[in-house]
Amino acid sequence: MVKRVMKASFDYDFSDSLSYDHVDTILNQFYYYHDNGFKNKTSLGNAGSAFGTLLFPSIKFGFSVDEGKFFDHNFNKDVGNDVYNTNVPFARVSYISGTKKYQDFDVFFTENIGRQINFSIAYNTFGSDGFYINQSTVGRRFDFQNNFKSKNNKYGFFIRFKVNSGTANENGGVKSDSLYNELIKLSPFDVENNKLKVQVWQENALNHYDDRKLSVSQFFKFGKSDTTGMKSGELFVVMNNNGFTSDYWYEDELIDSVYYSKFGLQVKDSSKVVDQYHTVGLRNKLFIKYNFKDNGIVIRGGGDVNLFQNTTLNAVNDIYEVSLFGSMDNLRLGDYIVSGYVEKAISGFNSDGYLVKGALFGELIENVLVGNFKIELMKTLPSYKKLHYSNSVIGWDNDFDYMLFENFELDFRIDRLGLEFNSSLGFVENYVYYGLNVAPEQFEESFYNYRFDLSKDFSLGFYHFDVGLIYQNVESMAPVNMSNWIGKLSIYYQKMLFKKALELRYGIDYWQNSLYNANSYAPFTRTFVLQEGTNVGNFPYLNFYVSARVKGAQGFVNFQNIGQFIFRENYMMVPDYPLQDYGMSFGIRWDFYN
Repeated sequence: MVKRVMKASFDYDFSDSLSYDHVDTILNQFYYYHDNGFKNKTSLGNAGSAFGTLLFPSIKFGFSVDEGKFFDHNFNKDVGNDVYNTNVPFARVSYISGTKKYQDFDVFFTENIGRQINFSIAYNTFGSDGFYINQSTVGRRFDFQNNFKSKNNKYGFFIRFKVNSGTANENGGVKSDSLYNELIKLSPFDVENNKLKVQVWQENALNHYDDRKLSVSQFFKFGKSDTTGMKSGELFVVMNNNGFTSDYWYEDELIDSVYYSKFGLQVKDSSKVVDQYHTVGLRNKLFIKYNFKDNGIVIRGGGDVNLFQNTTLNAVNDIYEVSLFGSMDNLRLGDYIVSGYVEKAISGFNSDGYLVKGALFGELIENVLVGNFKIELMKTLPSYKKLHYSNSVIGWDNDFDYMLFENFELDFRIDRLGLEFNSSLGFVENYVYYGLNVAPEQFEESFYNYRFDLSKDFSLGFYHFDVGLIYQNVESMAPVNMSNWIGKLSIYYQKMLFKKALELRYGIDYWQNSLYNANSYAPFTRTFVLQEGTNVGNFPYLNFYVSARVKGAQGFVNFQNIGQFIFRENYMMVPDYPLQDYGMSFGIRWDFYN
């Protein structure tokens, strides 16, 4: 059986002794081939395009270029991102096909050499012409990873090489309407003859991206014994090294510059718009960890030394940062467990920044109600891209103040009822965002934001109901566009048939968010920017699917956006970017193992 240890983020501690989890071989969400908001992401309408967020944007501590984060969601898949241990070779082949020439091919293989060494390899490619003109996308992902732990657990390493690359045509409008058979090519400015009254802006714009990462994590363990010969503690030295290169570039052969003028930009050279963005980085983390075997307390202390070189169309900059951190986990205070983390930058980028996190976890009612309280305090500079950037039509060099961030979370869970409640309250000062003219701006006043998230899972016989409801808000003066309500509902029937030889599942998924001024997308900087005056949302997105599994084979048929037959307008999550029309897809996944 294939087992999974943990997510490989390279901020983790590979030396941790964790319980194994089985790889997903059951009927789950294989029938999805395109994100439609079910994961709180805003879509541009075609798989492989950039994704935004429906929630309050997260703020990260320390150096970040922000490039690629809107394309990363295309590659967030389980295979190739975990640490595995197998007692038999395991292989998986998946193929999905859908309307508008959508195809997704995925292959994954993992095997142990002896009991201590495991390696795995994964390859994925996908692409689609899209439902509207100039929407075509292509994406590729390659992973190779190798992990080892000695028999006595005195030494271990994890190595991963990962490549994400692709292209995305950046249209931003509708030129022909696939649902109502408007097969004639409309003129670029004919907004009255397409059903969503959407302008076609760009004919030739294209975004390219290529991310390559090589990561190595190692640990050395030094045991300690008491007078009885029993271990009373373990000392670890852990090193994480992560090198990467990121290349992003944009090109647009202009027919006219009307599209850029809506962002307040005047294109002087009417022949081409060009952007090049290249980053080389090396992140180094070294820390010492001590496990107290008698009470489970774990303490860590160490530092980060990170080096980067960032190249834009008109500038080359070298950046470094050094910080120290410490943490303590699993401290018991009566019936509760306390954990804490502190990090302080001491030189280089973000030298005045800090990060403090704390958590209190425990059973409020024994075997019934579990509670978790978290607090996070942060002082950090905004992403490097919001400070320094340039392409052929826009650029900036900003001297922004540090952002201050306070966040409080309170969560409850009742497992026997399948009920979970999450809440958060945040305060932000000196918030930095992309303004109406695309360039970053700093909002110097303080504002609050909050969110309540309620989810409930229950079943009646073989019928299952997964319900989710989010309410969120931000202080009215804040420069943040955010939908107040997000609703999710999954209803499905699942049962083993034919003497448990076949597992059948069919159901319908519903997702909808309230009407709001969503951020617009600026492909020439690959960012989502503030806009006013265009409301989107309040459209019920519905998927119906049938899925089945026989031993190691699983297949599905999916019918997407069936609500379009009833609600024929406003199915956009981003202004000027319609979601996909009604369509059908099918897929098959085959697992090979003994």
